[in-house]
Amino acid sequence: MFLSNNKIECFFKFHFYIAFLVILFFIIGSIYMLYVKIKGVSFFLDKILFFFMAIIMSVQIFIGFLLMSSFFLKNISVLEILEQKNKRYKLLEHPIMMMIGFFLFILSYIEFNKKGKITNKAIFLFFLSLFIIFIRFPFHLLI
Repeated sequence: MFLSNNKIECFFKFHFYIAFLVILFFIIGSIYMLYVKIKGVSFFLDKILFFFMAIIMSVQIFIGFLLMSSFFLKNISVLEILEQKNKRYKLLEHPIMMMIGFFLFILSYIEFNKKGKITNKAIFLFFLSLFIIFIRFPFHLLI
């Protein structure tokens, strides 16, 4: 098998805890973007913040792909995934929405780097990616 059960458990915990770091960076980024847009004053923090968010989200996506590949190597049928709510959430809904959110964030990052400042389009894409990620964030695992 590609990953042993012990490694899968370790990756799953790492993926779970890094997700909170992503959420923390999104909250800090949201506050910072709104502050810059309202006050019109930008610090050096924007390039650093966007860069670290892109790195952390890339690590999250990579670990998510590793976890998904370990599930798909177990020869689970598509009907079994679609019929069971928990498997459908883990293997379809959550990964697809996270990838869409990640790509929207990368688009906002590219827009920011092109202009060199925070534009309305970058803010819109950033908050849209935040919204999409929050829709399918597994908050039920916190309880």
